[in-house]
Formats: sequence, structure tokens, C-alpha cells
Amino acid sequence: MIIPLGHRVLVRQLVKEQSVIISSVEQREDKGVVEEIGEAVIIPISKGDTVYFGELAGLRVPDNDSLTILINEDEILAKEVC
Repeated sequence: MIIPLGHRVLVRQLVKEQSVIISSVEQREDKGVVEEIGEAVIIPISKGDTVYFGELAGLRVPDNDSLTILINEDEILAKEVC
């Protein structure tokens, strides 16, 4: 289990849905689901929120079958609101 420290957020990156597979490389979205939140994060996000971030944001951390990203809160650009 990875617990982010300070102003960092652990995000599970989403995979783009494709009807035709062009290559064996998975294409990843520039959005993901918040898994864990550091104790000093001040932006209004919660576990389970879908957030958007830049393509080069954070540190990629392999975790089981999914790709998680450890990013600073200032790299989160937006969140989805339903």
C-alpha cells in the first residue's frame, strides 16, 4: 500500500477505451481516480473523485494490474462533477 505524504495525491490512471486495437501498447487517459490523499492537500478532492492532470504529471508507480501515479496537488488541473 502506498500512502502519499504532504501535498501529494495517489491516482489510479484510467485506460482509454478503443474499439480497434492498433498496437499492444495501452493508451492511457490523462485522468484518473483518486485512491489516497496526503495529509497536507488543501484542494477540494476526495477518494473516488475523477481528476484530470497533464501527460507528464507525477511519478508512475506500478501497482498490481493498474498504473498509479503519485502527483503533487498543484498538478491536478480539474475534477469531474456529475
